[in-house]
Amino acid sequence: MVIIDMYEELRKKLAEWAGFEFKEVEFGMGIIPQWCGIDFADWEPPKFTQSLDACFKWLVPKLFREYGVEVLRCALDSRRDGDGYRWDLYTVKRLVYHSDYLTNSALALCLAIEKLINSEKMKDT
Repeated sequence: MVIIDMYEELRKKLAEWAGFEFKEVEFGMGIIPQWCGIDFADWEPPKFTQSLDACFKWLVPKLFREYGVEVLRCALDSRRDGDGYRWDLYTVKRLVYHSDYLTNSALALCLAIEKLINSEKMKDT
């Protein structure tokens, strides 16, 4: 049984935003499709929605370097159904992009980053 990550499209969107490219790479006697980036090549992009390590390695540096994010804050809310994490991104312009409270901290960070990406696309149109 194959379990499909319901946030696969978000992972791909964030990978492309972070500079990864989907390429066909020569390997041995054939060609295989791979996601390629600096120091990275694999059949699928990093698991951003499941790993804070991947987020902080590939996504967070770009937030500070290119998007004017000054502060990254994680808020914890303890609830009866488990802890909830919310990420807030504060930019130089004092704009705040935040996620909803989710039990998956990495996913919450990815959704806050997606809000920032979407807002930048709206400015370009």
